Amino acid sequence: MINRKTKTAYPLTLEEVKKHLRIDPDEFDDDSYLENFILKAATRYCENFIDRDIALTSNVLTYPDFYDEYLRVDEGNLVSIDHIISDTSTLITGYTYTQEDTFFEISFDSYIDNDPLTVQFTTGYEEGTCPEEIMQAILIKCGDLYDVERSSYTLGSAKKEAIVDRILMPFKAIRW
Repeated sequence: MINRKTKTAYPLTLEEVKKHLRIDPDEFDDDSYLENFILKAATRYCENFIDRDIALTSNVLTYPDFYDEYLRVDEGNLVSIDHIISDTSTLITGYTYTQEDTFFEISFDSYIDNDPLTVQFTTGYEEGTCPEEIMQAILIKCGDLYDVERSSYTLGSAKKEAIVDRILMPFKAIRW
């Protein structure tokens, strides 16, 4: 299986991050630094912790030598299945899917025999749907990455206070 992910939208804007960090937008001119190294890194940290996409993400899964009538994809926060394409670039429409907390399953109307089978789908949170707790955890992590003096790390030791982890714990994917 080959998986390609492309982040298309983040749940927080650069203006919200600047406001949280108390950065004067007129005096700070390095928006690419804040976006690429602070906002995106903080979002990735939170995504890795909960083991789900938070930022709206376009996913392309390619399955070589696929032969089955059922497919399970271990991705939570499914927004939509955009399309499923056979090895002959034919759009497959005969399927249904069910969504669980940490995965979704596709049931095809009949056995599919393809080399490869490509599934394109979107995960993450659409605009305005990200839980406030997750957005707050991302903002706290942005503060940790931007300003050590205001971070959630204890300066006198290497021990990290786990405030971000505690906020995100209810959203963490638990797989058995």
